[in-house]
This record gives sequence, C-alpha cells and structure tokens, in this order.
Amino acid sequence: MASFERKHFPFSFAAPDAEDLVQGIKRIFCPVCGKNSEVETYGENRRESGKCKECGAWNRQRLMAWALMRVIRRSTGVHVPHLSEGRLASELQVYNAEWFGAIHETLRRLKGYHWSRYAGEEYNSGDVVDGHPHQDLTNTSFDDDQLDIVMTADVLEHIPDPYLAHREIHRVLRPGGVHVFTVPSNLNSPIDDQRAAVIDDRVVQLSPPSWHGKEVDSNLVYNVFGLEMIQHLWVLGFSVEFFEVSRPDMGIIGPRSFVFMAEKHHERIDRDVPCGLRARCIESWDAVTTRLAEEVDSVRKRN
Repeated sequence: MASFERKHFPFSFAAPDAEDLVQGIKRIFCPVCGKNSEVETYGENRRESGKCKECGAWNRQRLMAWALMRVIRRSTGVHVPHLSEGRLASELQVYNAEWFGAIHETLRRLKGYHWSRYAGEEYNSGDVVDGHPHQDLTNTSFDDDQLDIVMTADVLEHIPDPYLAHREIHRVLRPGGVHVFTVPSNLNSPIDDQRAAVIDDRVVQLSPPSWHGKEVDSNLVYNVFGLEMIQHLWVLGFSVEFFEVSRPDMGIIGPRSFVFMAEKHHERIDRDVPCGLRARCIESWDAVTTRLAEEVDSVRKRN
C-alpha cells in the first residue's frame, strides 16, 4: 500500500484513497494502542470510522496520534512508536480538549495530562462539572507558559471567535510548545468561510447551517478555514506546519487527512484579533501576502 506524509506549502492535495484500497484494509498497526489490530469497515465518513477493534481509535484519532508522536519526538528526542509506549515522557504537560475516546484513555496515565469537557458559558474555566474539568478555550484556567502540547480535534470550528482561542492557546504554551489540531479547511481559498457569527448574543447564520453530529448549538459550524488562518496564526505568534497523511498501514487514510502543528515561535504582533462579524475580504489577496511577507521578515530580524 502506498503511504505518504506530505508537508504542504504551497498546497497541492492528493486524490482520495481509492475505495478498493480502503475496503482492503483489514489489519493495521494502531498508533494509539500499539496493537496489530483488526479494524471495522470504513463508512461514508472515513475520518470518523474504521475503528481499531482493540482500543476503539478511529481514523481521525489515529491521525492525531501520528502528529502527537511527531511532536513528542521533536520535543524530547525520544522516538515513541505508539502512544501506549512506556517511555512516553510523563513530565510533559499535555492538554486535550477531548474528554473521551482512545487517545484520552491512553494519555490519562501521564502525570502532566489535562483534559476538559465544555459545559456551557455559565461555568468558569477550571470548574468541575459532572466529573469533568470545564475549560473555555478563549479564557482557560491554565498559567502562562504552562503547557508543552495542546490538542484540539475538530473543535475550533465550533467556537464563534476561534482566533481568540488561538490567542489563548499561545498564552498557555511554553516557548516552543505546539498546538496540534484538525479543523475543516479549504486552504486553496484565500479567506475563511465564516458561516455563522454571534452578534448581540444571538447566532446569525451567514450560510445554510451545518452541524457536526446532532443539530445542537455546540455542534454548529461557525467557520471553514482558508489560507488566511495561516496569516492570523503568524500574527498571533505561531509558526505553522500542515501535513496531509496517508498511512494505510496505520489505518490513516483520506480524503481530508489533514493535521496542523502550530509552534509557539515568537511574541504576538500588535494587531487586533479577528472576531465577531468579519468582512469576507477586506483587502486584495496581493495586499495580504505582501503585508504578511513584510511581517515575517520583521520577526526574523528581531529573532
């Protein structure tokens, strides 16, 4: 089976893995539990199916595990073949915005592991609600420079002001710390597709509503991210890597097997964070890229 781990820039995406290849995947090496396991059949939504029969990790979770192992190797110099590896550095401070699933259950043994379940705006970050810590990603209870790794898997599209969350994540990461995340994206588009916004405490739909799962407020999609996300993350102090991964041997397949790794690289550039109802295209794309190149050059000179 063909495999690749492709770092993108510029963006030229591979075709989805062929159906006959996908349905031919019967056994994998699971990067979460480390077992040579059978997998359940992949469904129409490949990202959320193909569960490992040993630990229950599905396709997207195995992608997150692949990225997390890469970050751990770069941060500690220790090669871990899977997340259940006993040598996984227990001193790492890791925060996972997911409170269930195979990765959560595997990492709970780490002394420095934190997780949360969003319980609603009526609670304060750090409150324990129904046995789970609550965190508002735009205003967490973590200290400055506390965390080595933050993980958010298909979370930020459900936050009305995602760049406020990115700003907060930059605050709580240590210098060199990494935010590993997945979001729905179209990076061949120069701008974000803002599908909904909160105006005067009311959700305003800018496009036909879309939900991930049940049609409840917490599952509403506010944004599908375009290339401007990379620009905003640089302004917020991140250096971003973006990978497309096809590892049928690990049960990681496309389409949309994309994962981002945003390293806390420099101090924030003094500019307002986009929030609220944002203009679809404030300035021409040429102007955006020219200004971004100037800011990148300025940061490099300071460093």
